Amino acid sequence: MHQLASGATTLAPGGAAPRTLSPDGPAVDLLERPVVGAAGSGDGPAPRTSGLRGRFRRALRAAGPETLALAAAAGVFSWQAGTPSPWRDEGATMVIAARPAGEILELVKHLDLVHAAYYFIVHALLVLDPTPSLGEAVPAVRTISVVAASVTALLLVRLGRRFGSAAVGLSAALALVAAPLASRYAQEARSYALVMLATTIAALLLLRAVQTPGPRNRRAWAWYAASLGLVALLNVIALLVVLAHAVYVAVLTPRAVRRRWLVATATGLGVVSPFVVATFLQRGQVDWLYAPAAADLPRFWGAQYDSLGAVAGVLAVALLLVAVPDRFARLDPRRLLPAGVAGRLGTTNTGALVLGLAWAVLPVVALWTISQAEPLYTWRYVVFTLPGTALVVGSLATTLRPAGLVVPLLVLALSGAHLQDVYRDPHLGHAEDMASVGEYVSAHAKKGDAVLWVPGGPGHMRTLQQLYPERYAGLIDVALDRTGAATATITGTEKEPEQIASALKKRKRVWLISVDGALGQQADAVDSEKVQLLLDGYRIKRVDIVHKFQVTLWEKTAPKKG
Repeated sequence: MHQLASGATTLAPGGAAPRTLSPDGPAVDLLERPVVGAAGSGDGPAPRTSGLRGRFRRALRAAGPETLALAAAAGVFSWQAGTPSPWRDEGATMVIAARPAGEILELVKHLDLVHAAYYFIVHALLVLDPTPSLGEAVPAVRTISVVAASVTALLLVRLGRRFGSAAVGLSAALALVAAPLASRYAQEARSYALVMLATTIAALLLLRAVQTPGPRNRRAWAWYAASLGLVALLNVIALLVVLAHAVYVAVLTPRAVRRRWLVATATGLGVVSPFVVATFLQRGQVDWLYAPAAADLPRFWGAQYDSLGAVAGVLAVALLLVAVPDRFARLDPRRLLPAGVAGRLGTTNTGALVLGLAWAVLPVVALWTISQAEPLYTWRYVVFTLPGTALVVGSLATTLRPAGLVVPLLVLALSGAHLQDVYRDPHLGHAEDMASVGEYVSAHAKKGDAVLWVPGGPGHMRTLQQLYPERYAGLIDVALDRTGAATATITGTEKEPEQIASALKKRKRVWLISVDGALGQQADAVDSEKVQLLLDGYRIKRVDIVHKFQVTLWEKTAPKKG
């Protein structure tokens, strides 16, 4: 029961221990006991040194779960964060963010507005810590994601405390750390880890607003509304997390709280609606996406720990041990368990389970459904739901201890352990190896050689050269017409085929660099004509596949006599 009034007793969200809502502070756990021997505990005056020691111990005990979660997350997420070669989306981040602020603004007016806030964050970092080569700055930029993911883990502990159990929060935090997919995006120079952090902040502020009594309640809801603005600025798709909030509020809060949530949500979404509309008008930049198949839904949930069975098993146990109201006692699934076992088990933390399950499932299903008409679905756009899965795991921490904390974590960690290493592979950890292509070209190219990119426009192929310009020194980009900075695009614009043909007349050797297999499926007519120009006057000297990129050296053939 919830009665958000000063001094009223209420059940904490999630079926935790009874809590008293104080008019002067947050909810206090009624089962909390004073530390024996601490000042004011009733054991007589304590020496000053003892009091200081007691305060230190209490502070350590209070902050212990947060400290452990942050240390574990920082250790795992920073481990070999700079090892995987960047892929083209990271290259695009670096190329855009390295430009002056005015040029970034010009670009996002018609392209990548959805990532504008992140580009300015990276821009500030590059200004503070300039490096001779953009490629060398990638590890530093990835640190933003490492920090964001680590703080997300810490905030999951705070969420657990809001649900009445630090163990729930710690278990959720460690579940996030154990997820190899979390490591993958915690080590990427893109905004997805920051989006995950923003949605976790929004969840924490939602619970704070639900649990805050009295005059401060209005301010708490204002902070929640503002957090939705933060989510939108980092990625508007992540606003789908509001669906999870709606389920939590509808299931576990009284009518008055639901009304306040509706007002706060409408206010937050209303303020950012012009930005949301502007980003939607740029949706053509992801026209390479396709309508997802039914199998793409479970594939994402399974990919979080590389085992759909492990994830489903943890969810099944959480649902099996959920608390059932007395009037539905006959439906209690624990009746299926042996009496001795059932008697020793606690119940799943209902609040963590409801919010976590809704957070993990609803945004993914919603985006999948939208994508049947307007394709937007790809894993990285729903990475912000990983804390939801982690909360489902954390909800088991209130069952049999320590097994409720250790067993699900161990199962999930072991199921995805090998992917922790795969995602840190220097060549294929991020699916592409831009660095090795540059090293290959640097070792084999000659000054004055030409270079052609396929595809030339979409696909950001030129970012390979822009990220590591020193490795392409001396090569002539014969197809480039105007640079990205001059055209407010990422990689610039290309010449007409006739102009490319004229530029090729002076070049005896041409390096054609493409995505492996792309030569048979050129992005547009210009790319096809570029290849035809080579077929008409050059012969293939060598072809090498360099970690998903195809590098082909063409040499000019002798003109036919007669």
